[in-house]
Amino acid sequence: MKLSKLIEDLPGAQVVGSADVEVTSVVEDSRECTAGCVYVARSGAVADGRKFIPAALKAGAAAVVL
Repeated sequence: MKLSKLIEDLPGAQVVGSADVEVTSVVEDSRECTAGCVYVARSGAVADGRKFIPAALKAGAAAVVL
């Protein structure tokens, strides 16, 4: 599914870059990132997911949700 299709019903969603990328999955653990995934970087009880954005991108994340 294209990222643009995934977010089309989310009011206020903003994309920096292209929304024309293919999305294969949505994960919130950077260790589960694979090529084409969307990584959701949120604050957890122990760690801030934003710290793991570089690892998610290195693993092939197509997009990051902040």
